[in-house]
Amino acid sequence: MDQENEVEDERVKSALEIAMERLSGLPELTAEDIAEQREKEYRPVGEALANKFLQGIMDEESLPEEISRYKDDSGRIVIRALISCFCRSIQLDDLSTTVKALGGLCLLAGGREGIQEKANAAWARILDDFQQRKKRTIQAYEVSEREKLVSLGISGSAVRPNLTENESLNKDLDDLRASLEPEVEKLRAMFLQNLRRE
Repeated sequence: MDQENEVEDERVKSALEIAMERLSGLPELTAEDIAEQREKEYRPVGEALANKFLQGIMDEESLPEEISRYKDDSGRIVIRALISCFCRSIQLDDLSTTVKALGGLCLLAGGREGIQEKANAAWARILDDFQQRKKRTIQAYEVSEREKLVSLGISGSAVRPNLTENESLNKDLDDLRASLEPEVEKLRAMFLQNLRRE
């Protein structure tokens, strides 16, 4: 029995020695490699927190608590990921998510340099411009479609054209959103510039 244990011990030692030799042959990790590994580890954490916040799973009180779990480099990576995810979520075609994203960004700003006021004013201008232009575009299509219906002999106060499937209207609305994208990008850039100083 002792001889079997000795043979087993020799095999374990040999396997351990082989593993140590292989490890010693691997190159040392550089500071860049370590930073990259930390980024891969903590960036998804920040993105997950942002998604929970945007989906309403996490509220404004819980987000700072969750962020506070991560210190030093890991905390900075988590915050950068949150900022990036929130900025990407500022879109004219999803207003409720945009409002939540702006709220999250303002929460991260913590009243710094009047960011919240600037952001709210900029978003209000963009949204007002978008909604006014969208309303005019839809009204123009409604007039055009009603004229087509009248020419076919269909009229009356109850007749309303169905514009939901109108490809031309949808394309014009997409073009409208695209025309305002530079303004939305300026808003994102304001947050990125002011919040990524850390």
